[in-house]
Amino acid sequence: MSRHQASASAHRAPRRHRRRSRAALPAAIYTVVMALVLAGLWVVFAQVRFGESATYTAEFTDVSGLEAGETVRVHGVEVGRVDAVDFHVAGSDAGAGTDGDGDAASASAPTVTVRFSLHDDYRPRGTTGATVRYLNLVGDRYLELTDDADPADPADPTAKLPDGATIGLDRTTPALDLDALVGSFQPLFRVLEPGQVNRLSGELIAVLQGQQDDVGVIVRAVGEVTGHLADRDRVIGSVITHLGRVLDTLERQQPALEQSLVHARELTSALAADAETVASATRHLDDTAAELATLAGDVRPDLRADMDGVDAVARQVDSRRETLAQLLTELPETYRSLTRLGAYGGFFNYYLCGLQIRVSDLRGGSTTSPLFTQEGGRCAPA
Repeated sequence: MSRHQASASAHRAPRRHRRRSRAALPAAIYTVVMALVLAGLWVVFAQVRFGESATYTAEFTDVSGLEAGETVRVHGVEVGRVDAVDFHVAGSDAGAGTDGDGDAASASAPTVTVRFSLHDDYRPRGTTGATVRYLNLVGDRYLELTDDADPADPADPTAKLPDGATIGLDRTTPALDLDALVGSFQPLFRVLEPGQVNRLSGELIAVLQGQQDDVGVIVRAVGEVTGHLADRDRVIGSVITHLGRVLDTLERQQPALEQSLVHARELTSALAADAETVASATRHLDDTAAELATLAGDVRPDLRADMDGVDAVARQVDSRRETLAQLLTELPETYRSLTRLGAYGGFFNYYLCGLQIRVSDLRGGSTTSPLFTQEGGRCAPA
């Protein structure tokens, strides 16, 4: 190698090194930025909070579907999160004997222990209670902490509970069982017949207003209704039993019921104070109704065309109902197969054996261009 060639090679080597360095710098910056973005998304969606927190436990007789990960709130503000929900039988692991059946039943009463963490800016007090409440109509729950101090409560309302303290059964309230409450009225709904009730009410109003002279109509109607109720004596007894359960539920929820009544009174007072505003809004309802009627008249032709289109679509679907029925029949098995493919997470694992591009022209012809094909390994013919 000549001296000139050695000098040229020495000059080209630093240039290649600088080009590689310039190409690696944007890739490194992009990697760091994407890592920071992913970390931020994880912090937001995982609701990760930084700072000190304290852990407490609360004992319930029934948590009505409360699960770990649900929020802990005070006056509607989120202050923590439920860590774990454990079911156990009180006194079962103590191994101590009892003197009678009543003591044995008391010792084996099932309880649910809810462990939750609170942020450092809130600490429960000696009079703090815990209640399981419904978050929405879907059935999600949350744990609410209440600090309403009772003058008759011997606990100190100013003393804060230490980390690891337990809120006992005397300060916790289980969630209202909506299924039991609504189900209590089912026998009553089956007994009452709207036709008979409406006819009796109409005849009673007619007599009281002087529109009928014969009171015998009322007597016969009352006789029919009472005879119908007498035939349903067993059902009426069941209704009374279920109403007793409803009253027991209302008694257990007496503080919440009283609070609801207070809020209802505050609402009516606020409406009474804004009576002029409500009356003014009511006067504008007529204008609003007229404008809505005009709007309905304007959109009626377009709506008719849309309905005709819906009718055409319905006819097309009806003409292919066998294909649609076959599709709906095969969907469950297809979904089960897809479930096996996504067993490792919210993604699908595929092994690419080949890739081709198909291009269609306006005349209906098509051209296929394979990019690559792999016939070995998993793609080998069986």
